[in-house]
Amino acid sequence: MIKSGLIGCLLYCSTTVWAQVNWMNFEQLDSALTKAPKPTVVFLEAEWCAYCKKMQKEAFTYTAIQQLLNDKFYAVKLDIENPNPCVFDGKVFNGASNKGFHEMAYLFAEEGEEPVTPTLAILDMEFKFLTIKRNYLSRKELLNLLRKAH
Repeated sequence: MIKSGLIGCLLYCSTTVWAQVNWMNFEQLDSALTKAPKPTVVFLEAEWCAYCKKMQKEAFTYTAIQQLLNDKFYAVKLDIENPNPCVFDGKVFNGASNKGFHEMAYLFAEEGEEPVTPTLAILDMEFKFLTIKRNYLSRKELLNLLRKAH
């Protein structure tokens, strides 16, 4: 009895602690979409963003969200202050500089506005927006969005 309880606890803890979202960057996404198209979730964050960290800790560690993201979507994370350029769909997007944010981040901002964090966008297989949220999402809100989108 104790042995089976211990094994169950170890299995639960190992999936809870070690499971994670398979995040990729836009270059990896470009290659993946060519091989096997599926919807994409893009998460814009910044190192200084407290709500981004809260979503990472409270929502993206939830097993049901991790499973949905890993099984039904490609998950891309972009730090809006990343200074490195990236290539996506044959175009070069410049990294952040002292004059602004990463060029890719502006694709997820409101027209004429600066990117905000956290931002979560869900795009279909043709890379058209299904939904975009420019605010903190609780575990429940994120799970509902993902379920509706797939």
